[in-house]
Formats: sequence, structure tokens, C-alpha cells
Amino acid sequence: MDLNKLSKEQLAVAEKIFIAAQKHGLNPDFVLPMVMQESGFNQSAVSKDKNKNPVAFGVMQITPATAKTYKCDDLNDMDQNINCGMRILADLSSRPNIGNDPYKVLAGYNAGPDTKFFTTGEIKDLPKETLNHMESVANHYGGELPDVLSGTQEETKTTEGVPDIAEPKEVPTGSAEVERNHWPEMLAGAGVGAKVAGSVESTRQAIPFVQNVLTRMAGNVPNPNAPATRPSLQRYLNSQISPNLRMPLTELEKVAGVDKIRTMSEVQNALKAIQEVKSERVAKTASVDPKTGTPRKIFTQTEARPAVDLSKFEHTPTLATRATDELSRGAEFVRGALPSVARVGVGALGGALAARQLYDAFDQYKKEGQGWNLHMPSARNASQIASGVGGALGTLPFGVTQAAGLALQAPEVIGQLNDADVAQNAQAVADYNRSMKNLPAQPTEQEIEQYRQMGPARNMRLGIRR
Repeated sequence: MDLNKLSKEQLAVAEKIFIAAQKHGLNPDFVLPMVMQESGFNQSAVSKDKNKNPVAFGVMQITPATAKTYKCDDLNDMDQNINCGMRILADLSSRPNIGNDPYKVLAGYNAGPDTKFFTTGEIKDLPKETLNHMESVANHYGGELPDVLSGTQEETKTTEGVPDIAEPKEVPTGSAEVERNHWPEMLAGAGVGAKVAGSVESTRQAIPFVQNVLTRMAGNVPNPNAPATRPSLQRYLNSQISPNLRMPLTELEKVAGVDKIRTMSEVQNALKAIQEVKSERVAKTASVDPKTGTPRKIFTQTEARPAVDLSKFEHTPTLATRATDELSRGAEFVRGALPSVARVGVGALGGALAARQLYDAFDQYKKEGQGWNLHMPSARNASQIASGVGGALGTLPFGVTQAAGLALQAPEVIGQLNDADVAQNAQAVADYNRSMKNLPAQPTEQEIEQYRQMGPARNMRLGIRR
């Protein structure tokens, strides 16, 4: 039975059913689908007869007459209702003519232990309603029903030669199976992701270069007001000053008293701001003689401004300084390439995550649908698929796609944190179960899934200390 399809309210009731079943020595795998069919884990459920009179109440749909037989005082009390139902099941399975047969127990619970079927053994002596009930319970379980009593399934598996799980295994995302080796598809995904990111990033970087080449081929001068990279602005500055000067772009911004320089025009303006300005006599027209029409001029003297002292930037080229310049240019190249390398790295990581998540997602989808049948995936399976799509988006070296990819991967990351908690504490479930019955010392896959479904109070109940 797929507990992932239950609501939070149903899971809370299913948890009570699970504990009560174990307390009475019953197999939860049998009881849970039976209760799903009886009441849908709804304490408010009421069954009515042909005359629309209420006849059965609560989670396990017990009649007042049956409750009186098994000394249940209040069917409206969920705990009493559940425990009464468990006593009925235990009583039915203890009868020689019913035993551990899940279908006979269902027949006795639904039609009564004194129905004619238990005398004749003929299926035709069972009411049609009971036959439909048995089929529905089997459908909820997903196949042939397991034994009614707990522990018998483990013994059957051992006699058939299937070994018990020797040690707990790590739980893969979205399922309770043993973790498989994901390295092959992750490496392949990383290679594809790096290839996609590298191709897109190369195209992005080549576009400005191609535009510049086409502009020059057309005989046009590059737009000096267009934003440029810091290394290209530094090269432009070096071409505009004396060869015996070594002035970093940041120093030009300081001495010129300007903000961050972004264009070649701003480089030229900054250089003008540090040059010497001589005082000049400038004539300005003040008015016009009304009689002659001759302009009357006023002469003013502009303020002189000395050139900024650049002596500290002077240097004599030597072999050492040339080597330093080459290293500096190499460092500029590396700094310029780092964002592209980072984007390609993120692309490779995205490809690896996408490969792993999509493999697990489609594998889980196939198992949930018992093959490649079209169906609505569970919430956890949907988060796996979304995470895989997010990893694929991460291969595109754009801020918006990588941000969207991270957002899509967030739910699955939260789920993986819960999986880590499950893997760490599933042993507590095994210890809890072994206190009720004699089973192997390590948790089974079913118990790992059980721990995942036990809800927020599980640590308190299982005695786990944080």
C-alpha cells in the first residue's frame, strides 16, 4: 500500500493502526489496506444499511452489537474503536476454520464468522458485497494479500532461501531501496553539462569580438561610449600615455577624481582632467551697440591649472618589469576567464545532478506505476523530476536559468535531508519492532519506509535522543 498518497490526517490515523496492529501481533501490511477500504482512516465514517440506517461506525467500521461482544464502550473514541477492531481480527485468526488466511479473515470481519461460507467452504455462499470488499482490499495492497499475523512473512521468506538484510543500507532519494552506484550517469551528465555550458559561454564571449571585427571591416570606428571590460580599458589607457609611465586604471580614477571608468571616452576625459591648463584671455560678448550694431566684448582671464604630478608612475623598462607586465597580463586573462570557468563548472555540476535525479525520478515513476503506465506521480517523485529539470537548467550559463534551477532543486534537497535522517535512525524502528517480536537485528526496507511515515513524534516514541 502506498502511504505517500495519504493525507496528513490519514497518516496520523495509519500510525495508530500500525502500532495497534503490532501490539496485537497482527501484520500492519494486512491491516492498513483493510482499514483503508473500511473507513479510509476516517473516524467520522458511518456505514448505512439498505434503509439508510447507520449500522457501523468509525475507523474500523464496527457495529454496536459487535462492540458489545468485545466490550468496547465507546465507538466514537478512536483508540477504543481501533483496539476493538484489532481484538476482532486477532479472535478471527485464532479460529481453526479461519486461521492466518487473509481472505477468510476479511470474510469473517465483513460477513460475520458464522456465515454459511465457513461451513461449506463454497465461494458462492459469500455475499457479493463481501467478495467486492475482499477485491478492493487486495487492490489497496497492490497484489496478493499478506498473512494476517505478524512475523509469518519473514519466516516464509527465510524458508524460500531469500537472505535477511545483513546491514542497513543508505536510502536513495524517493524510495526505500538499496542505494545503487550513480557515478556512471553522473560522470556522463557532468560531461554533457560542461559541454553545453562551454558551448553557450564560448558563443557569449565570441559575440562582442565578432561585432568588433565586423565594425572594423566596415570601416567604422568602435563606439567610444560603449561599455568595455577593465582589461581593454587598461590597454587603451596604456596606448594614450607616455611609454615611460605605468599607471593602473584605478590610479587614474583617483588622481582625476572620477568614479569608476567604464568607457574609452571616460578614459579620455580623465586624462584631460590631469593635464596642465594655461591661463588664457577669453573674449565674451556682453552687449551690442544699438547705433552701430557692433558687439561690445568683455575680456576675462581663465584660471591656470598645473598638471598632476605623475612622477611616481614613471618607470624604466627592464627585463624584470617586462616579466612583471607579462605576468600582470596573464593574471588579467585568468581573472577575466574565471567567471566563464565558474559557469562551465556550474554547468557540469548541474548536468551531474540532473543525470542522477532524473534517473532516480523515472525509476521511481516506473515503480509507482508498476511499469511505464501514465499516472500522477507522488509528491516526492514530482520533486525529484523538478530537481532533475533544475539541474538541466543549471547547465545553461545564465544567471536566471541557474537561479531557476536552484529554486527547482530546493524541495528535493529538503527531501534528501529527511532521507539522511531516515538512514540514520531506521535502526530505531528495527529495535522498536524487535521488542515486539523475534526478527533479524537490522532494519528491513519496509521498516525504513515505516520510519519515514511515522511523523514528527517518531523520535519521542522510538527513544531517539538529539
